[in-house]
Amino acid sequence: MADSRTAAIEGLFYTGESSESIQAVLYFDASSGRVTLSEVMIGIAEGPAALEQQPEQKTLFSSLLIDIKIPPRLANTRRRLALSNGAAFVTQDNESIDALAERARALTRSSVGGVKSGYRGNWLYRLESHLGAVAACFVAIIAIAALTLVYGIPIAAKRIAYAVPQPVQNSMSEGTLELLDSLYLSPSELSREEQARVLALASDAIEGVGITSYAVELRTGIGPNAMALPDGTIVITDDIVELCANDNELLAILYHEIGHLQNRHLLRRVLQSSFVSLGLILMSGNVETIDSLIALPTFYLDMSYTRGFEIEADRYALQSLKDRGLGVDNFSAIMNKLEDSLSRIYVDEDADEPTSRTARRQQKLLKYFASHPLTAERLALVEEYRD
Repeated sequence: MADSRTAAIEGLFYTGESSESIQAVLYFDASSGRVTLSEVMIGIAEGPAALEQQPEQKTLFSSLLIDIKIPPRLANTRRRLALSNGAAFVTQDNESIDALAERARALTRSSVGGVKSGYRGNWLYRLESHLGAVAACFVAIIAIAALTLVYGIPIAAKRIAYAVPQPVQNSMSEGTLELLDSLYLSPSELSREEQARVLALASDAIEGVGITSYAVELRTGIGPNAMALPDGTIVITDDIVELCANDNELLAILYHEIGHLQNRHLLRRVLQSSFVSLGLILMSGNVETIDSLIALPTFYLDMSYTRGFEIEADRYALQSLKDRGLGVDNFSAIMNKLEDSLSRIYVDEDADEPTSRTARRQQKLLKYFASHPLTAERLALVEEYRD
């Protein structure tokens, strides 16, 4: 903006009462320090020639310059000057607005004895224009995001999960077992005597850690497995019962599932997955669907969180076995049996060498994308709990 008695900046005027804009010219009179907004009339010349026709234009707004809020510059984005009563003036002429801002600072200093006040300056623009500062901010953002994903979200989810009342957790599990029964599970085929023995063993283990609201269900249909629902229901399959050589091995499985209940893992997983998905949606701007670019990192983080929960449940099981003098080798034994059982299901014993190499590569991928830790990692924990 030229250093003259009167200068003009073209832009759009918004009354604050509607989204409709009015083509306008902002005039600044250096002698009075006053700003005037005038409507650009049809047939009236724009630009420098508009100054000569100023008396014929309709005045939209008038105020002292020091009473107008001028935002800092951010690259070449449009500037929005906040006026009174919700009105605003928007322009792309950043150079002229920068000059106007200098005038505003000068007027402010003179009016308050040299103290800068009422104007924030263009620090954001200067920061954005400095390559080193941009690089430092980028590194800081990555670091903050990583700390949030690794520590912030799990800590927040854990605190929220422990604050959720039990009735709310019960409502989350309502209908889950019925759905599993309709899709995957079938009634237990164990004898009545065996079912009674397993249920009694499970009840003693659960009540022994102080849980009073629970249920134990025996099913078949998904191989050797066990699962815990937030309402305190533990599902045990016939296959895993038959896989256990003794009650202590079955107790190792039960204590693992009790560990999930005590640490509220399922609820924490739901919360953490929701936080990650919401964060990625906000960053990508995709509020309707989660495309593959968002789904993949969300899936990977969810698997990572889940593996952490499994390790936590393993530690709970090992400590419970140790506290009761049952021996942590029972945990090792049943983990090895589960590994062998899964190997028979997924590995072709007659596979040739290329297929074996493929299997090894798949195992490496499994380390990062599996919902459970590798058996070797779980067995390594046992050494920590040996006497």
